[in-house]
Amino acid sequence: MWKQWINALLGLLVVIFAYTGASVTTFVIIGIIIIILALWSALEKK
Repeated sequence: MWKQWINALLGLLVVIFAYTGASVTTFVIIGIIIIILALWSALEKK
């Protein structure tokens, strides 16, 4: 469950950074973290 909350917070950060004009590197790093957490959560057996 905590992975979904982290994904939500990272998504919010992406929106905030889009309005502040952050660099492409910031978006790439956040995107990679989101992908890792999403895959980890999807592959986790319940």
